[in-house]
Amino acid sequence: MTLPWVCKTFTYKLNQGISSTGYFTIKTGSYELRNASIVVRVQFLDCPSGLILTDSGTCDCNSIISSVPNLKCNVSWFDTPIRRSGNVWLAYDTACNCSIVNDVCPFDYCNSSTVYLSLDDPHRQCALNRSGVLCGGCQPGLSLMLGSNKCQYCTNKYLSLLIGFIMAGIVLVAFLLICNLTVSAGSINGLLFYANIVKLNEVVLFRNGASIPVLSQFIAWTNLDLGIETCFFNGLDGYWKTWLQFIFPVYIWLLVGAIIIGSYYSGRLSRIFGNNTVPVLATLILMSYSKLLRTITNALMISNIKCKDDKRRVWSVDANIDYLDNKHMILFGVSVTFLMIGLLYGGMIFSIQWLQKCTGRYCKSSRDPIVKLKPLVDSYTGPYKDRYRYWTGLLVFIRVILTALFSYTTQTKPEINNYIIVFVCVLLIRIAAKGIYRNSALNNLEFFHYFNLLCISMLNAVSHQEQWNIESLYFTIASISFSMILFISTVLIHIYVKLENKFGRPKCLKSKFFSSYDEEEYHVHDYRRLIEDEYRDEDSDKEGSPPRVIQRRESMIFDFHIDKREKVVESPLIEL
Repeated sequence: MTLPWVCKTFTYKLNQGISSTGYFTIKTGSYELRNASIVVRVQFLDCPSGLILTDSGTCDCNSIISSVPNLKCNVSWFDTPIRRSGNVWLAYDTACNCSIVNDVCPFDYCNSSTVYLSLDDPHRQCALNRSGVLCGGCQPGLSLMLGSNKCQYCTNKYLSLLIGFIMAGIVLVAFLLICNLTVSAGSINGLLFYANIVKLNEVVLFRNGASIPVLSQFIAWTNLDLGIETCFFNGLDGYWKTWLQFIFPVYIWLLVGAIIIGSYYSGRLSRIFGNNTVPVLATLILMSYSKLLRTITNALMISNIKCKDDKRRVWSVDANIDYLDNKHMILFGVSVTFLMIGLLYGGMIFSIQWLQKCTGRYCKSSRDPIVKLKPLVDSYTGPYKDRYRYWTGLLVFIRVILTALFSYTTQTKPEINNYIIVFVCVLLIRIAAKGIYRNSALNNLEFFHYFNLLCISMLNAVSHQEQWNIESLYFTIASISFSMILFISTVLIHIYVKLENKFGRPKCLKSKFFSSYDEEEYHVHDYRRLIEDEYRDEDSDKEGSPPRVIQRRESMIFDFHIDKREKVVESPLIEL
């Protein structure tokens, strides 16, 4: 009778007593068979990078990586003996023979879910097809995409998008000119602040990189971002992408500046573009302010990589570039220059009502710098009551502070952003409750955007506390939808007033209410009258006559005496 062969697993525990490499033979067999030995050659190797040999004779995490939460080492996982989760980046420096742990992986570069890896191959922990130090670059052969941090195979044929970007700038300027959607009208000021803050807090509001069709594009375009993922050219990396973020805002500024200069020297261009070119420039500067702040913050961000006593400073956007090396120094200098100009610009807008008093005492009107900047400054201060002319400047500095704070908290504890926004919104609502605009409709519009921002931040804070991951996205969708609907309504009102001024009111809308409306008296509590006044070009065709937008804001040059009916009586202080 023949018994079947049965294979069984057997285990040998090997303890290394010496540090040299050795071989030995394990023999087994049966009495019936000859030459049935099995030769096993064993080579003793050191523990994998990041692991050390313990007193019990097993490999375990070394003291550096063992301090990382949610990390475990097991040599039986063969080529990937380390398991980690969270926004942490691990690597091994063979030159210095030390493990590297960076507790904060920049942006969304790293995969925060559970990953098995070897410190000799740290690219496994990178997301979005990225690789390199702190996952700062793309994998070989791939290029960085516009609109996200994802890497993909790209060709140079996408450079044709330049034509689309050029046309987009022209369309944006034309849209603002035609619809009079400017900061001087005041109808989009609250929306711009809302969209800027939502963009700053998108990591929390759009969890796991979620994209909401139409609504995500609405927020992106309001912040002068692309809003879609696309290639641009082969070889695009974080360094050149950062440079590109400066180009579009500067392009539209130059475009409007060319229109202003052309209108100054050409009466025909002046009649075509009207008197809104300066307010449009002011609007575009404010729209791009938050975008430039985010770009400047990214350009100045620094990460430290520690390896024993050696400390290396790298640029967070692309950690393959050392901080302030020859390549990064140029970008650093340009960013600091933009930052200084932006802070001075915001400071001027904030303090203009007090600066005007100082310069009016010591400077003649022909040399007064405030008088020369009056058309631009009046675009920001025009809609507000005299005592609240600082409001736009205040919102600018809030943007600066939140951008700086969120650049740190978003990488460490992003949920705290909601509580910061709630505090800011409560403060703004408390001040704005007194009525900061001369028009009550604008006060209500501004209040809605602040309250909307307050609600979405509070609901997201609660949803994170209660772990309502899906519900939090619904809150974001509802909030942005309300703002978008209100924006569309505002555009339609502007277009209606524009058409009415040009063609007259349709007969079907003529009623006793409209016929009794006093077109000669300016009511500060009538939103429609405020918008309509922006389109009036009384005597604008006469050479040397100031635009209507300047005539309405003479409080910079004149003392104002407001009677009970809110009429303005001017008494000149400075001869223009």
